[in-house]
Amino acid sequence: MERILAKGEIVLAGGTVVSGSSIVQQEASNVAARIIENNFTWFSYRTGLEGMMNGGTTDMGWGCMHRTGQMLLMRVLQSLGKGKGCLEYFMDRREAKYSVHQIAEVGEKYGKPFGTWLGPSTLAFIVRDLFTEAKVEVVLDQIIDDQAILSHFENSSPTPVLVLIPFMLGLDRINPENESFLHNCLAAPFSTGLCGGTPNHALYLIGHSHSTSSILCLDPHTTQPAFTSISSLGCIASNSLESVSSLDTSCLLTFLVKTKDEANDLIERLVTTRLGNSKWPLFAKGKPAAGFDSDLDMDVEDWD
Repeated sequence: MERILAKGEIVLAGGTVVSGSSIVQQEASNVAARIIENNFTWFSYRTGLEGMMNGGTTDMGWGCMHRTGQMLLMRVLQSLGKGKGCLEYFMDRREAKYSVHQIAEVGEKYGKPFGTWLGPSTLAFIVRDLFTEAKVEVVLDQIIDDQAILSHFENSSPTPVLVLIPFMLGLDRINPENESFLHNCLAAPFSTGLCGGTPNHALYLIGHSHSTSSILCLDPHTTQPAFTSISSLGCIASNSLESVSSLDTSCLLTFLVKTKDEANDLIERLVTTRLGNSKWPLFAKGKPAAGFDSDLDMDVEDWD
């Protein structure tokens, strides 16, 4: 397999630092590869699927953002201490809790027919509707409902909160100020990665290189037989380093806060972030207009 051409340090989502020079796909025993495999799970296209509402037997050609969403949810479950005992949730069976079937079926609620691609903002609302192991708050229009987030920590049984932020990193390209913001998001201690990718190609962004303008990604665009047993899962075998300039500007920022202090920390980081010489913060506290806005995906023609 190909060597990932990285130099210097790689900062993984959540702040773990590994040596970029040691991340080699074929060397599964090295420290960096073990750290990645212990913290992230790779899901990809599959064939031989049964129970698909569109009558098909594969998600190849349309399911890359669905698989990216699965990688995000598995990372969140691991962060919650659930471990890889939750893998059965992601099996390629219609009844599995977070199967590609379930994600695609919920997508129909948001105007995405079964068997069609998803954009980052649509994925955010699907996750909000599907995920039950934490509360999910979707931040729209860069307005953070801090009271809603903090309310989950006010009672006697506080609940972790997955904060999802559909975000545009630029109009037609990612500018230097947003590149720095992207790196800071990934390095935040409560980051669970980003769902985005290059044009026509969804990826799960899980880290960045300090010394090169590169983003470490897990790529779902490998086709494997259906995941119907633990032995058929496969392993992390499709990593890539993408230059920031090659990334699509539309993405989904994701953060898991497990305590009130972490929630306040995240909110403070966001509402005090300024890009370049801007006088205005990137985010504000308040009550955003409710509802799903499909225009957030308007720049994304196809994510497969």
